[in-house]
Amino acid sequence: VAGKSHEMLLAHPVIPPAALEALNAKGYCVIPKWLNACVVDMLWEDARALQAAGLARRAGTGNPSHGTISRAEAIRQSSTVALYPPPPTHFGSLDTRMQLYRMISHLRETVQSAEFLAEMQLAPFQTELAFLYYEPGGFYKRHIDTPQLEGGWCRIGRRAEDGGSFSRSSVRRCLSFLIYLNVDWNPSSGGALRMFTESSDDVAVKSSALGFLDVLPEAGTLVMFRSDTTEHEVLPTHRSRQCLVGWFRSLR
Repeated sequence: VAGKSHEMLLAHPVIPPAALEALNAKGYCVIPKWLNACVVDMLWEDARALQAAGLARRAGTGNPSHGTISRAEAIRQSSTVALYPPPPTHFGSLDTRMQLYRMISHLRETVQSAEFLAEMQLAPFQTELAFLYYEPGGFYKRHIDTPQLEGGWCRIGRRAEDGGSFSRSSVRRCLSFLIYLNVDWNPSSGGALRMFTESSDDVAVKSSALGFLDVLPEAGTLVMFRSDTTEHEVLPTHRSRQCLVGWFRSLR
């Protein structure tokens, strides 16, 4: 079964053309069941193994290159394990993560190949990727993923006061994506991703109201949205909630 699951992950899930068109027209797209149950289970097990190994760290807001990092619990309550750079290879499943990296690279290439999305200029080696964990009571207040300072451009490296130095290059978050790993989720569990938008007619969304869309974090669902324009939040969750979160970035 494990070998078959890895073959499924290697196969690369398909992005429907309509989803790319929605991403261009609306600034977001939602693809339910983008990953099958076997692949979701593999990723969920790896996420849990890394958390059990003590690798998860409390998630913050802001950006270190701007000196704006904050871990205020009134804004965000969640934890994360970064997958770039990779975690220690003796924790979790290295094979699963290697296949995951290939899948995410293929996702970036698919988005970049769409002619109407080509202006995003998604750099091949500048992707951010992490497992993200919300325990009961966790949430993330309304925000935009691209920093507001310096047009969202963040210098690569660390400030001198943090013991580092900067390179001449900068990166900017262009496209955010989430892949949910939660089996048997229902509205009473809370934890929906709320995207603020003028549209409310998306059939892939489980609950909606004028001015925003609520997307349940159901296993296998892929959500992509523009990092610089899509305001969003995570509503309080009533059970443990796991996902993959990432950003495709531009480089200059």
